[in-house]
Amino acid sequence: MTDETSDQNLIKSNKVKQFPIFNIHNIPEALRKVANDIEANPSICTKIVLAGLNEDGSVWYKAFGKSILRYEAVGILEYAKREITES
Repeated sequence: MTDETSDQNLIKSNKVKQFPIFNIHNIPEALRKVANDIEANPSICTKIVLAGLNEDGSVWYKAFGKSILRYEAVGILEYAKREITES
């Protein structure tokens, strides 16, 4: 079974919900939209953590905001993980 077939089976079983799509395949455009949203309403996000997966499978991450600590970044990711999986 391919990864794509496995993903499709999970979606059909209602165990996995897809993210809302706004040109999700164009990462720079999606990040610009997020930046515009934050710029228009700065109170929606005072700290942000981005995590990405490279083609070789390695992970990269960046954190932005006033004096964000590494453990705080991990906490934000953990909280987001719970929100994503339980919503």
